[in-house]
Amino acid sequence: MAKRENEESDEIDGDDAPAPGVITALLTLVARRQRAALAASLTEHGLFPGQEQVLILLNDMVPRSTGEIAAALQVRAPTISKMIARLEAQGLLKRAGSESDGRLVEVTLTEKGLDLLEASAGALLNVEQRMLSDLSDKRQRRLEKMLIRMARGLDSTS
Repeated sequence: MAKRENEESDEIDGDDAPAPGVITALLTLVARRQRAALAASLTEHGLFPGQEQVLILLNDMVPRSTGEIAAALQVRAPTISKMIARLEAQGLLKRAGSESDGRLVEVTLTEKGLDLLEASAGALLNVEQRMLSDLSDKRQRRLEKMLIRMARGLDSTS
């Protein structure tokens, strides 16, 4: 715990900006390691990275179209269609025609999918806890705010 107590003393001297590309390289490194750790945890539950996001999205048990799922997860329709087909083959999702629009196919979580989501939730949290274990709650909140601002910066049209 001494590390946490001394955590605030790791401030960087000077106001110099990091060398060009360093932040991008570090973000890429962290993302790759997080994805590898997440993949290992999800594999134990029979899932591949990304599939858990579909289960999480459908956790509210509200039927959603494949287009809605693709838009929410910011992936292309063919990508989500393949993912849904794989999850359906495992019995985790079911597809049915929309009651309000016969042209739409809606996807819902099955009981088996809900059970798997609950079982894998601990694994997902464990990866995040491992990743953030050296940061105080205050620094985690600061990191969250910075990442949101960075994402907004990439979303802007300027």
